[in-house]
Amino acid sequence: MRGPMTVVRVSAISRSAMCTVAAAMLCALLNTAEAEPITLRVHTFNSPKALAVRSFIVPWARELEERSGGRVKVQVFPSMQLGGKASDLYGQARDGVVDIVWTSQGYSPGRFSLTEVFELPFVCAGAEATSLAMMEFYRKWMQDEYADTHPLVFHATAPAHIHTTDRPVRTLEDLAGLKTRVPSQASAATVEALAPFRSACRFRMSMRRSREASWAVYGWPGSSCGPSGCMK
Repeated sequence: MRGPMTVVRVSAISRSAMCTVAAAMLCALLNTAEAEPITLRVHTFNSPKALAVRSFIVPWARELEERSGGRVKVQVFPSMQLGGKASDLYGQARDGVVDIVWTSQGYSPGRFSLTEVFELPFVCAGAEATSLAMMEFYRKWMQDEYADTHPLVFHATAPAHIHTTDRPVRTLEDLAGLKTRVPSQASAATVEALAPFRSACRFRMSMRRSREASWAVYGWPGSSCGPSGCMK
């Protein structure tokens, strides 16, 4: 069953890492022979096999290393290998515990109220267009919301679907009694709002993994949603 929503992601870099990169580049310009390479650590909750890691984060890291002429090294740590929970990632970048994170704002409900606009029903027509709109929206109105980090890129998923293990969902009535995992507060509100349209049906909502159903997405944003010039 397809839903009308999307899930919002952000890659952010700590301010200390930005200063380090800038200093390294300046050093390289002044004296290439003496320039010491720097290492940036990227942390994410995704598994090493996840599309986000294989097709987005790792290729971007390798390209950054190549374009820097070896002056910048990037280490990617998937599956929360550096510790903490997924909800800690933004704070890890903000506090300089790691240099760069890839995370979902949905893990910090209420923290990114302007960003949550893009998770509302029927806002997202497609991943590519919505991601481009998010970048423009950030430049104009959301910079205060991320004042303690330097966002590298925002992107949105394709409209959400409901994934189940062994119980197909084709109508609202098929949702009766399912324990459903949702990725964000906005998603939870949307799914719960479906209840009045089903007679005597209730959801058991959970932000944890569910063996029965998950509100998730297919696909991945287009190439235009890759890392862009948002660093300052």
